[in-house]
Amino acid sequence: MKQKILTTLIWAAIFALTFVGNAGAAFPEKTITIIVVAAPGGSTDLSSRMLAKRMTEILKVPVMVENKVGGGGFIGGAAMHSSPPDGYTIGIHASSHFNLAHFLRKPPYDIFTQTPIMSYGIYPFTFAVKADSPIKTFKDFIEYVKANPGQVSLSTSNPDSMENLPIWMLEDKLGLKIKLVPYQGGAPAVAAVLGGHAHAFTGVGEAIPHIRDGSLRGLATYLDERMPGLPNIPTLKELGYDVVVESRLSVYGPPNVPKDTVKILQDAFHKAMDSPDFKKVCQSFEVTPSFMDAAQIDKYHRDLAAKTKPILIKLGKIKE
Repeated sequence: MKQKILTTLIWAAIFALTFVGNAGAAFPEKTITIIVVAAPGGSTDLSSRMLAKRMTEILKVPVMVENKVGGGGFIGGAAMHSSPPDGYTIGIHASSHFNLAHFLRKPPYDIFTQTPIMSYGIYPFTFAVKADSPIKTFKDFIEYVKANPGQVSLSTSNPDSMENLPIWMLEDKLGLKIKLVPYQGGAPAVAAVLGGHAHAFTGVGEAIPHIRDGSLRGLATYLDERMPGLPNIPTLKELGYDVVVESRLSVYGPPNVPKDTVKILQDAFHKAMDSPDFKKVCQSFEVTPSFMDAAQIDKYHRDLAAKTKPILIKLGKIKE
């Protein structure tokens, strides 16, 4: 009997020590998964992979990227949102998730309850056509649309992406009717133009390598300033259209991730931005590296949503 009691006490002690050890384990101690809702091969996918590669070295645990494409980003977003709030499953968001999809499609979760971690870059919004297109300038495109209302197709990465907002604004300002054709990511949207299935492309960095190699012609950017690596592409503002749109690449976690875990992830991502591989990808896609901490990116997206809502109401996309 004494032997059984002693054995029981020993096992209880082992269990207690194991529990205490696990409870006090420092984050991270296992693989971290970054869910990317964009298609493989684009700026969002590749930039996150370069960050993950460097973070594996920084955090001493595997940091993996998992692409979950579809549903306008909701499939991957829902998977991340419903994950345990322990920091081991996080996701990459574009600003469109907060101020377009949030209003237009009512995602099956409240994105503003998710945990902000940081922001690492600004998308290079680009309008492009195939190199052999008879459309030589952005004004040529506008005239072509006016002459062919509803017949000119414009490929885009998503029905609710930020690159669509300037097109809607131009439609409203100029009385245009453009046929937006959404694809599951920027890479297939570019392929549609290269294959002759769409007249033009509105999107982010996926067009940049093709503009550089001469297979696409960049006609405009929606940013406030010209892109440093492509200084010949004018802004819409320069061309006389009062339209400026920006979108950020940001990292979020499920609701209620602990603050100390957020700080570890935020600092690791920030440090990973010094990676030469990350900088090279950003340069190739004209993504501007730009750090915001958790509080800053949370405020940025809340303010952006507040500014965008009245525009969408005016455009008739949502009701007041």
